[in-house]
Amino acid sequence: MATQEDLARLDGRLLKDSRWQPLRSVATLNKIQLRLDSMEHRIASRNERFEGELSRLCSAVYLLGKDRPDIMRLLGNSNS
Repeated sequence: MATQEDLARLDGRLLKDSRWQPLRSVATLNKIQLRLDSMEHRIASRNERFEGELSRLCSAVYLLGKDRPDIMRLLGNSNS
């Protein structure tokens, strides 16, 4: 994700091009920020879905292997 310093440097480069660039650079920065926000949301959503699937998989392995100590050790339960 771009930092405020990165965006400021980009803004500074865009401002040097012409007298109308400040308006375009602000619009460009807003588009970049919206795009980054959208990407962050999609990644967070996929991560949550992945964690849910992993939790269900661990539960299934636990239920199927609760009578097998070697399987339980794989899950980190050494006291069974």
